[in-house]
Amino acid sequence: EFLLLMVLLDNMLFKPVGELLDKRDAEVRGKLSSIGDNSSEIEKLQNDAEEIISASRAAVAAEMSSVKAETSAEIEKELSAARAKLEKELEVAMTKLAAEEKELMASSDEQVQSLATAIVAKVLA
Repeated sequence: EFLLLMVLLDNMLFKPVGELLDKRDAEVRGKLSSIGDNSSEIEKLQNDAEEIISASRAAVAAEMSSVKAETSAEIEKELSAARAKLEKELEVAMTKLAAEEKELMASSDEQVQSLATAIVAKVLA
């Protein structure tokens, strides 16, 4: 009886459960291997993303450099124009000051002459 019970249990219960466990184990192993395969794909995607980011950073750096150069050139041009304008204004002001100085010297010479004449006239009178 015991042997009969063992054979029945083995055929009816343990074999199907064993087959089910083997099938489940095979599925789990298949999923694990596909996950392992996915990790290489994920690593490839990460490398691609890093390359894209690096290329983008390089492009942005080049664009920033270009914009800085253009801006520097524009600023230098404006600065040169402002310097030229100021130098021209300074030259005009210096010319006016020189003319005013000549006029003042001429008028002061006249005033000195008339004052000297007045002093001589008072001393002699």
